[in-house]
Amino acid sequence: MKIVYFGTDVFLSCFEYFVRHHHIMAFYTYHNGEDYFTEYAIVRRARELGIPVHYESVTEEEILRYMEDGCGLFFLAEYNRLLPVPPGSSFRGINVHSSLLPQGRSYYPIECAMERGLTATGVTLHKVTERLPYWRRPAPGLLTLDHGQTAAQALDMFRRYNSLCQVNLRGRWHYVTALEPGTAPLPAPECRLAANRWLYGIADGHLRLHVHPIQEEEP
Repeated sequence: MKIVYFGTDVFLSCFEYFVRHHHIMAFYTYHNGEDYFTEYAIVRRARELGIPVHYESVTEEEILRYMEDGCGLFFLAEYNRLLPVPPGSSFRGINVHSSLLPQGRSYYPIECAMERGLTATGVTLHKVTERLPYWRRPAPGLLTLDHGQTAAQALDMFRRYNSLCQVNLRGRWHYVTALEPGTAPLPAPECRLAANRWLYGIADGHLRLHVHPIQEEEP
């Protein structure tokens, strides 16, 4: 089957499955420097395979042209744009969402499933229509470490949001990829140990952080 694929690194395994068993006509993605979702691995893989990569939004005219060229499926996986479904056409599209809907609805469904205390989750596949739901990113305060937090609060935040958590270190924002609490006070609010390792003072001790900077990269 001929497929046009829309997505990011989140469902790279789906992309690889389609590469093995079908023909991917084109790949559409996006870049958001403020979002932890990335597209670097899947873009690199598409270019290795000679699959056309698009960062711009697909148009209704392009969708019709893909259909005329034999596209049997438009597949979306963690893609943040709406598709202009041609009205009255034989368009066939599937979107995959990484939670069980509706209770798992969220822009970050796995993290929000933990926040809501869900004991089970999964994935939802649904037919693409002229409108798709869009879930908002959690408020920055829910994702941001600060010096007034306790170790328990920081650990709970990281349990819920994992590497979506962020921290400001001497005026530069970073994503937190790992943290571990300690009880000793620090001589300064933040102490740099290495390029991606910091000690971060909190209300009842400190956090040992592994981080990477939030920065925009050229597509």
